[in-house]
Amino acid sequence: AQHIRQTVFVEEQGVSADLEHDIFDHSAQHYLLQDKDIFMATARSRITAYGIKLERFAVLSNKRGNGYGWQLLKHILIDLQESQKAIYLHAQIPVVDFYAKYGFVATGPIIVEANIEHYKMIFKP
Repeated sequence: AQHIRQTVFVEEQGVSADLEHDIFDHSAQHYLLQDKDIFMATARSRITAYGIKLERFAVLSNKRGNGYGWQLLKHILIDLQESQKAIYLHAQIPVVDFYAKYGFVATGPIIVEANIEHYKMIFKP
């Protein structure tokens, strides 16, 4: 998971490694998507004061466009289906439509995290 996040966020998007690898890595639930011995996508979830936050979704660039992001998201939502807590995420602007297709609704103003614009999106199946 750390390697994928380092590649996508730090190397591709220019996010500071100090911001990317934070104190929540130790307490979050991490997810990895692999095909045979190749790890290609990752995400994590963690409990916050507002519910369960999904974050750090990353798919390696040479694996994008093959549905792996959806497979990962679907697995996480199945894993959390019995939770009574709100499920939300902060989506980078280019992927807002992706999350909207799967039941997330954008709310509020644009949020800037790590110099990247996001919308808070709440899961409303």
